[in-house]
Amino acid sequence: MLSPYLSKLNSARIILASSSVGRQRILAQSGLKFISSPSTFAEDLPKSSFTHEEYVKKTAEGKLNDKLEELRKICENGDSAQDFMTTKEPTIVIVGDTVISYQDQIIEKAEDEQHAAEILRLLSGGTHDCISSVFISFLDKDMNVIAQKDIFEKTTIELHDYSDQVIEDFVKTGKAFGISGCYNINTEAATFVKSINGCYYNLGGFPLSSFCLTLIDMLEETGFLEE
Repeated sequence: MLSPYLSKLNSARIILASSSVGRQRILAQSGLKFISSPSTFAEDLPKSSFTHEEYVKKTAEGKLNDKLEELRKICENGDSAQDFMTTKEPTIVIVGDTVISYQDQIIEKAEDEQHAAEILRLLSGGTHDCISSVFISFLDKDMNVIAQKDIFEKTTIELHDYSDQVIEDFVKTGKAFGISGCYNINTEAATFVKSINGCYYNLGGFPLSSFCLTLIDMLEETGFLEE
């Protein structure tokens, strides 16, 4: 989808502000060349103050603002340790956040094995939503925002009813950690899934098709990267 734009896009500095291996893997499938530079935003907003949709958007927005502030400071200070910021190039910053929405609960990453087992037991045999918010920000050579859009994506997943033994065995693999909902569809946890309604890649925290369509719209609306 991005093939007509890749030459110009890859002449820019593209930053994915995420440490998520899943997001990095999915974004790489678009053909974009990017660096991963995670945001340090503390993901501790009070869940009771927001709807699930508002919470994931506010968290993604917090990650974006944190990264933009960091980039501006690097530019101002001329930090030689950050070589990727020493050249004046147009910049695209991409951030995202994903949570599992189950009934009235926002479910994020597990704290330990017991917590992971509790989450998997809660989701077993039921339906939940995977909701993501992604922000794309275009910055000029002085790190000023010239265009910005956000994407919201919801995917509904139904899981099989799996046993406590299956949960215990999966948690012991260590693959229940570092991901909202404690299961990654690219592992043996794929066998837990009965049905998916919506964007498959959203389960990895990055709705790729919506991202590409939004990025193209932004390029055409702004003329960003045009000589």
